[in-house]
Amino acid sequence: MRMALRESDVVIRYGGDEFLAVLPETGKEVCFAQSRVQQALTRVAIPVRGEELAVDVSLGAAYSAPDARERTMQDANEADQQLYAACRALRARAIAS
Repeated sequence: MRMALRESDVVIRYGGDEFLAVLPETGKEVCFAQSRVQQALTRVAIPVRGEELAVDVSLGAAYSAPDARERTMQDANEADQQLYAACRALRARAIAS
């Protein structure tokens, strides 16, 4: 994630296997950053016992105007809900396959 984002962006572990990226002064262009992270992580392969495991990623995003900084936790919660929706959709596709 770090390599797909700017130096001014902050990435923190948000929970178990969840990470939160705070992208100051990004605005509505957050979808471009989301796409860069998605592309970077899906190219990762982790060697395990002679095999390479692909990384799967589900992302959520939220945007708040610069004058709405008090909404930070609300935005994080909104992004978290989008993440869980993406995970549910991914599981549904895997079950249907």
